[in-house]
Amino acid sequence: MNRKYKISDSLGNRNILYYDAIAADYDKIMGEDDRNLYVRSAVSRKFLSVVHGGYVLDFGGGTGQDLGWLIQHQYRIVFCEPSRAMRVIAMQREEARIAEPAIIFFEDERADFRNWKDFFPFGQHMDAVLANFAVLNCIPDLECLFDKLTLALKPGGHVLALVLDDHLLKRLRSNMKGTIGSFFSGSPVKLNIDYKNQQQEVYIHSIKTIKSVSKEKFDLSSQIRLKGYGFRLIHLVRK
Repeated sequence: MNRKYKISDSLGNRNILYYDAIAADYDKIMGEDDRNLYVRSAVSRKFLSVVHGGYVLDFGGGTGQDLGWLIQHQYRIVFCEPSRAMRVIAMQREEARIAEPAIIFFEDERADFRNWKDFFPFGQHMDAVLANFAVLNCIPDLECLFDKLTLALKPGGHVLALVLDDHLLKRLRSNMKGTIGSFFSGSPVKLNIDYKNQQQEVYIHSIKTIKSVSKEKFDLSSQIRLKGYGFRLIHLVRK
């Protein structure tokens, strides 16, 4: 039986408040490092190679930086971002870009996957889920997350997720005590990030853990280590 990392409502809300605080500066921060452009391009190339049209759940879509290429390739998009401040920026960006709505934006309770009970709150199952730039690393309970993504995806649907590199030496350098403790507790390594008096908790999930907690409903199709960029791109397929 897989160990569950129980979701705390206060933890989830704290991470949402963090992204509310960072929202106005997020695009500028991402644009200051040219490596992020390469990483986003690598994710889009992989996504386009395996997802040929249909409905896409942009999960944890932030300020909507992936919406441009998703719209360009004529995917039907459901946008899910629990931070209201980030979501508003994404909505404003697309209002200026297109004449007619091409995206369904989840708002309020629907935007937080923890509120999806026994069904996905949309009238159509998704062909794919895009979780870019370490969305999964904001979530301690991956087993719960994959249960919810199972509700969202049709059989054979794809999950493309960019996660922080779990390379052991990097983990040891960044959080020696937490890394050693995780070997005994089964919990992921946890890092804290502060910004404008708000704190986010980030979890370093190993590929082994991701494969283990998702294996009942998903097959791990591939993983690509973006060496030198600090990420791995994983591709799972819904059974």
